[in-house]
Amino acid sequence: MYFSSSRPGSRGWDFYQSVMRADDTFGPATPVAELTRIFVDQGSVVRRDGLEVIFLSNRENPDSMDFFKATRASTRDPWSDIVPLPALGAPAYGQGRIALSFDGRELYFTSWLTESGTHPDLFVARREKVKGGK
Repeated sequence: MYFSSSRPGSRGWDFYQSVMRADDTFGPATPVAELTRIFVDQGSVVRRDGLEVIFLSNRENPDSMDFFKATRASTRDPWSDIVPLPALGAPAYGQGRIALSFDGRELYFTSWLTESGTHPDLFVARREKVKGGK
């Protein structure tokens, strides 16, 4: 399980992971160093295969929660450098939880990308399957 938290001693909203044990309980939360920086990072969602994480952060604009991602070759490897996802809007003004579809091709999120008044709208971003890819 991956989540962000502003625990005592953290540098802001840091990323943590907790591994499920054989008895279906979760172990202690440990920081994920390669994802944690001094920014507000939240709303993380990990693709079903564990090789991609997408999250909201104010890394490039302190007034906006924009989308970023990191990948890795296997679940035993560290996460890659974090890169922005400007195709989802720049600024994205993301808000709240985000979710990936089971196949990882649709991202569901709320945002103030449009002038909708006092509540954010629900958006779905779809990515195309690359020929010969996953």
